[in-house]
Amino acid sequence: MSPSHIVLNMESRQRNGIFYTPDDLADKMAQWAIRSPQETVLDPSFGGCAFLRAAVQQLREIRAPRPARQVFGADRDPGARTWLASILHQGARENQFFFGDFLSIRPTHFSTLFTTILGNPPYIKHHALPSGLQQVAAKTLATNGQRLSAMASYWAYFVMHAINFIAPGGRLALVLPGSLIHAKYAYVVRKALKDAFGRVTAILLLERIFADAEEESVLVFAEGRSEPGGEIRVGLASWLSLQFGTDGLDQSSRPLTSAEQEDSWIRALLDSRIVNVYDQASMQCPRLGEKALIRIGMVTGANRFFVMKPSVLHSHSLPRKHTKPILSRAAFLRGLTFDRTGLKNLKESDGKCLLLQPPLRGELPRALKAYLRQGVNEQIPQRMKCALRKPWYRLNRGHPPDAFLTYMAGTSPRLVLNEAQISCTNAIHALTWQKYVAQPEAKAIVVGFLSTLTQFSAEVEGRSYGGGVLKLEPSEAGHLVIPKVPLQQARSLFRELHMLCMQGDYDQATQIVDELLLESLLTSADLARLRLGLEMLRRRRLGTLHGIRR
Repeated sequence: MSPSHIVLNMESRQRNGIFYTPDDLADKMAQWAIRSPQETVLDPSFGGCAFLRAAVQQLREIRAPRPARQVFGADRDPGARTWLASILHQGARENQFFFGDFLSIRPTHFSTLFTTILGNPPYIKHHALPSGLQQVAAKTLATNGQRLSAMASYWAYFVMHAINFIAPGGRLALVLPGSLIHAKYAYVVRKALKDAFGRVTAILLLERIFADAEEESVLVFAEGRSEPGGEIRVGLASWLSLQFGTDGLDQSSRPLTSAEQEDSWIRALLDSRIVNVYDQASMQCPRLGEKALIRIGMVTGANRFFVMKPSVLHSHSLPRKHTKPILSRAAFLRGLTFDRTGLKNLKESDGKCLLLQPPLRGELPRALKAYLRQGVNEQIPQRMKCALRKPWYRLNRGHPPDAFLTYMAGTSPRLVLNEAQISCTNAIHALTWQKYVAQPEAKAIVVGFLSTLTQFSAEVEGRSYGGGVLKLEPSEAGHLVIPKVPLQQARSLFRELHMLCMQGDYDQATQIVDELLLESLLTSADLARLRLGLEMLRRRRLGTLHGIRR
């Protein structure tokens, strides 16, 4: 293990999607996947060689004739050669390994198809993918008649391409991000797995196996390449207690029971009665995207420089007239409405709420010139978004949105009316109501958003990120189910609910809203089931076994 290699990967881990699999997990997955002495194994992104070491060990234990000669791999990280030394010392040859991008080679490169693919593909988000990598990946899939959304992360291309390297009857065992279970772009991957194998089991892990990764992890076990069946099973378990035999995987998972569940495998984690209640109620409710246009907030390219506290403005002697108020953090949203009083309190508490707006004509004040020179010295004009602007500090706030929606949430997302009429940064989503949404209905939507039904919908539509944070992209937020709350009741309860939320008592606010929906939308039994399902989904995401954290 080379110290210099460790430093290199620590510095570039997020950029290159490098997360090393624990040896114990790699060993267990290899034991499931490798079953006969004649097996040949490919790791398409071997990195730290955990899976290659595990494969050699498993082959040796089942008395394979030449264990080290039966493992192959690819990796584009030059430092991966260092990790490979132990495999070469055991008899492997260097031509068994391709030092480059797996997506740039065809199955014929190794002159054989493999009985087993083991690995942990690199996780690089779509917006962090260099254009060259994405073009190569898309071109590779296109040659096989396959296509992924431009929103797809790098791992998805790996899975689609890896399937083509597996011999009939072969198996696949991969560590993938939780996006596989629920992301819209991953539907193509889920379908490809279903179509390619007789049986696929996906186990969403209760614990985080990669401390630095933003997403949760899922273990995928696929077997019977090109065999009929296409059975899909989904489960929730700790890998430390998971039994990796077929019977053990069955005990920790359940089969998908309907075509609707294929759209989001996370639904299979729930009791079918809960899913039925949700589906029936959803059919009677609009989606948030039908009521509002949902966009990310303003992208400054350098929030630390452009968005400041009043004290920072004062310390640089910058004129207040060259700033505009802006909402920069979801933590500033506590009630059901953010008004002028809230903005005043934010300024008085020295919150980060002022957006720099230098004049584009005339002479700049001396202090402002000095501050902009500081930005030049920090190379802010070279940042991607800033470099596209002329001049680089020109910020277009656009029209203030009608409401704010939290982008990431610890327990539940919040929808808040923008009565202060200010803009927000891209840490918050900006909602603009459709023309037919009047103020009374807007309040009813915000009230309905507190319901158990909507919070359940957020768990199904959103995704879990580092620390159990619930993240909602604009497209996912558009699918949120919003129950119809009677306008008069929403109006009469709005102030009370606002104050409860200001005090942090969201549970009580939700209970009040739920009672409005009884009988008209849900029975008491239906509501109890939804609450049980919501609690289970939150506990899964937050990693809590006792109670739910706010």
